[in-house]
Amino acid sequence: MGEELWKHHDVIYKAFDAYASMSAASGTGFSQMGLSSFQRFVEDCGLSEKTSKHCSKAHIDRLFLMVNTKERAKPGAAVGAAGGTAAGEEAADSAGGRSLNRQEWLQCLVRIAIMRYVCTKREADVSRAVATMFEQDLKPNLSGAALQDSNEFRQQACYNEATDAVLLRHLPTMRALFHTASKFESYDISDKVAYTLISFGEWMRLVKGLELIDQEFTAREASLAFVWSRMRVIDESAKKSKAKLESLSFEDFFEALVHVSLMKALPTDEEVEEAGALDAGVLIRRLKERPLEYGKWCEQHAVRWEDEPSQPVERCVDHLLHLIGRTVKGGSLASDAKLTKLTEKEVTSFVKGAGLAARP
Repeated sequence: MGEELWKHHDVIYKAFDAYASMSAASGTGFSQMGLSSFQRFVEDCGLSEKTSKHCSKAHIDRLFLMVNTKERAKPGAAVGAAGGTAAGEEAADSAGGRSLNRQEWLQCLVRIAIMRYVCTKREADVSRAVATMFEQDLKPNLSGAALQDSNEFRQQACYNEATDAVLLRHLPTMRALFHTASKFESYDISDKVAYTLISFGEWMRLVKGLELIDQEFTAREASLAFVWSRMRVIDESAKKSKAKLESLSFEDFFEALVHVSLMKALPTDEEVEEAGALDAGVLIRRLKERPLEYGKWCEQHAVRWEDEPSQPVERCVDHLLHLIGRTVKGGSLASDAKLTKLTEKEVTSFVKGAGLAARP
């Protein structure tokens, strides 16, 4: 069973991240998968069978509740079709009875395979049932967001000289944004991780404060950019490791911005020149002064993360960072003046004005 699960570990991790992030967009965090997100996963993959005696929607909903129930099973107890949880009391506590952590998610996958294939005698072996479920139900039906390859994205979009040159040119601006956003939420001053990472809540407050969320770039896409940019850790239960898993480091922050630049409607260099604007930030801020026109422009320039960008990645990143810079500078910088790097003082001033200052 362990070998079979490891064979599909990429799909397991990616699917968990994609569906848990649906809960994140509604403010419940992304390291847990809520019931509605779990039901969406089951529906997308066609795992429930209406007339089944073992794997109907009602059976799977009850499974979700059962796995979340805190039971007094001994740690390491075997996983059966209808027995106690194997994740133990600690895992059940962390899920709070209303969502699945990653360990409970694994357990649900195995149990569904049992209910769907072993109980119906379509497969005699549990590991074969898991293999069949992944090959026939999950892989063909999971959406692109659930199969996004972060390592491939990094190689193609981030780890190249052109993107690196743009990021270096805007480094002071990004550092000011990161340091300011990392102080949005309170931390224990004794925690050495404090102020060196950006949490999901801080990320969402930042992108909303920078007016990046609109009818074309949604909170869902912003949450995916965050989830895809994190690095995994070996031990998710350790305090420092968990903090790293659930937050963005400075380098992760770069990657998240690259993701945003490829999911948000941005002009090309030619469009900026035709409009007589100094940069993309000036052009978009002019458009935003006329909401109806801006809405139509967004529809015409709408992009999906899985599509090939209409311009080189480095140009998308440069346009996004100019837009962020113009937003922070606001009325303090005339649109006919060249954009200068942001300082932490300017970002802090913008944050206070936008009501994003650290919570008490």
